[in-house]
Amino acid sequence: MNGVELGVTNVRTALHGPKAAPLAQYLNLWSVEDGVLAGVNLDYSTVYELEPENAFLMEPSRFELFNAQAGAFLNSLPPGAVLQFLVQIRKGDRETLRDYKAAALGGSGADAHDASVKGAGVLDAWPRSIIEKKCEAMANKFTQRRRHFLFATSRPMGGKAPMTWLMPVFRRPLKDRAADFHRQRLREHEALERIVSERLGTMGVKFRKLDAPETLGLIFEHLNPGRERQDRPGLKSLSPLRTLREQAALSPLREEFDYVQVNDRWLRGVSLLRLPEGSHPAYTQRVLNALWPDCDFVLTVHALDTEKAISSLKLKNNITRTLAFSAWTKNYEAEQKHLELDELITEIRASAQRLFRFSMSVLVRGKSLDELRDKTGPVLSAFRDFASAEGASDDMNHFRLFLQSIPGHAELNDRKFYAQTDALAGFLPLSGTWRGSKDKKMLLETPMGELFCLDPFDPELPAKHGLVLGTTGSGKSFTVNYLLNNFIISSPDNHVVVIDVGGSYRKMAKAFGGEYLEVTLSERYGFNPFPLRSRLAPGGVYDDDAVAYLSLLISRMCVSAGKTVSVKEQGFLERAIKNAYAQKEEVVLSDVREELYRLASERPAAKDYADSLELWTTGMYGRLFNRPGNLNVDNRLVVFDLQNLENHASLQAVYFFVIRSILWSKLQDRKLRKMIVIDEGWKFFNDETGSELIQNLYRTARKFNGAIFSVSQSPKDFLDTKAASAIVGNSYVKYVLKLTKGHELLSQFDLNPNEIEAVKSLESKPGLFSDIFVKFGTHPLVARIEPGDLDYCICTTDANDYIKENRLREKNPGLSEQELLIKLSALRAAGDMPARGTAERNRS
Repeated sequence: MNGVELGVTNVRTALHGPKAAPLAQYLNLWSVEDGVLAGVNLDYSTVYELEPENAFLMEPSRFELFNAQAGAFLNSLPPGAVLQFLVQIRKGDRETLRDYKAAALGGSGADAHDASVKGAGVLDAWPRSIIEKKCEAMANKFTQRRRHFLFATSRPMGGKAPMTWLMPVFRRPLKDRAADFHRQRLREHEALERIVSERLGTMGVKFRKLDAPETLGLIFEHLNPGRERQDRPGLKSLSPLRTLREQAALSPLREEFDYVQVNDRWLRGVSLLRLPEGSHPAYTQRVLNALWPDCDFVLTVHALDTEKAISSLKLKNNITRTLAFSAWTKNYEAEQKHLELDELITEIRASAQRLFRFSMSVLVRGKSLDELRDKTGPVLSAFRDFASAEGASDDMNHFRLFLQSIPGHAELNDRKFYAQTDALAGFLPLSGTWRGSKDKKMLLETPMGELFCLDPFDPELPAKHGLVLGTTGSGKSFTVNYLLNNFIISSPDNHVVVIDVGGSYRKMAKAFGGEYLEVTLSERYGFNPFPLRSRLAPGGVYDDDAVAYLSLLISRMCVSAGKTVSVKEQGFLERAIKNAYAQKEEVVLSDVREELYRLASERPAAKDYADSLELWTTGMYGRLFNRPGNLNVDNRLVVFDLQNLENHASLQAVYFFVIRSILWSKLQDRKLRKMIVIDEGWKFFNDETGSELIQNLYRTARKFNGAIFSVSQSPKDFLDTKAASAIVGNSYVKYVLKLTKGHELLSQFDLNPNEIEAVKSLESKPGLFSDIFVKFGTHPLVARIEPGDLDYCICTTDANDYIKENRLREKNPGLSEQELLIKLSALRAAGDMPARGTAERNRS
């Protein structure tokens, strides 16, 4: 190349520049020291991952307090502090699926394959197959993961640096001065960290501080989209001789007028161009709800020195006023700007609020330019969807907005706005979907496709009891079957007992080889309600709750409906029971009757009780309860169907409570987790004695690692019973499906007005999905039951599905129940049964 050609090349390069710009030189990333991210400009940043809950389901007064606390959070920031709120929205949620699979199969959480190997000896093949199919179905449908991050950045106080702008100060070695400066900066930054931690804790927002490898991983994934995880530079592999920005940016970047391309990803930034007419906490949430994968929502907040900011605003105000009222022409835009600034200064002066500068943007991602264009339109619509706000595709600034999603780059969005505390508090993205229990035992999703997991025996719950409400056609029976299915397959130590008055659980019992007992008035279902003395009084000390339960059970047999049992009567009943046990190891009902006759001389009422027990000992019900031995309930799943006893109302009610005696040995094994489901059982405890019995059952089950779930079609059914306070007061888990009436009664189930409105908005489509409001302890959210093919075939109670199942059984008489269900699920997947996926198509 001669001199002329070289000169022309240099001129062209100077004018046009390279298309693949060196990305590293634009990054404000120096190193990670002491868990803090240091920038080239000496900014220090800490990264937090937030676990917010849905603020819009809070009690209205609590919601107002939450907003006030958000304002207090902003006011507590020191001048110069910067907050970056990042909400990552990504398609799929492999992490949750992996963790659920590992927990369900008994693995430790390395990955799904390892979990399968580790869990092979823990669960039988059938539960493992259900879990595999469940995860496969969830992986093949639309799901998304939303992660909320907060980057807290501090800047050197007074702009101090360990060297002058021209050269180092050589009074001390530069290494020592740099170490002193680092310690000083850490102290300054730790003060900001304390403020952030305390304020988030006050608001009730759970958070965790990311360690150095996690912070590096977050930065690497953003700067190098599409690269594999193994390409990440580990903390130990970073060279101390090179800056972090050199080692983190491994991918070339192509910047164009209307997009940025990194590897095989196209990216475009959309910024808030015009503020909404009024500030409201719902604005940011509505924008977030309208966003779909893959994109990043970013809100930056700069805490200003209010006095200096007002002085600057006054100068701008004078300029705009001069432009607005110029003698040559009238500038309406400048006049409007003048009025806004004048109003802002007046409001700040008249209140204790501070002034902040903020920006809002969305970084849209696509795998092609066409996909990027398709995604940009809905994002712009999301900005416009509230109070006349407006967004703009920020052409020529997409590169800057791309960098804004990493810590220490908050100033790169030039579309900034001034706001006072109360107005800005409403923009903070501090509301989201609760992520569920720590132990991922039951896999569920939300209507937006976010995955979460529940542990029915979550240690955070004061008691594990719950209730299910849902009108006919809302998917109540299917939902209960689905929840029980999840519970059974999650551990071989999980046992379920169902007390039903219909046939809703027959299919599930067959699927898991459970005992299905259609109770009739015959010796086949007879058993002794009195446990062995060694179990009732281990170590010679009687279990008071168990003795009290037996005395109440006898009262149920003897006392007419509407009458109550006095304290004296309870006393001699318990005495008769203990006297009977003093004589023998195995007591039957006639033994207690004889003891009551013996007590009749000093307690005349005891004879009335003894006489009333004639029906239950030598009468028509004697063959059921006055006999030694017990039913075998060692099976993990036992269903009692009491429908055949509906012509014997008194017997049906007594049998209901006697079942607890059958479960005594199961209850005493504390290593087992027991779930007792009472479907439409409110009719059995609608008197004083029944109320006391159910209270005792709730108390006893909790003591022995058990949970009771009551199921009904109407809130009124529960509230009209004498046992309402025992059921509702002890139920810390509530599943509410679509209701046609009774919404006004939900406040008595500890649902606040916002939660009740969420219940009113629930949807369901038979054969496809059912929305369900979940109140898990203090955590509310809306879930969606949209099962995979195998789950559907196990849990369905639909009559048409029952007919198809019987036809297939007739054609294939040699198939086992599990093989039949797998074949049914294959037919459903092929379209022979109602197809799933309507909700999935709606989401896309």
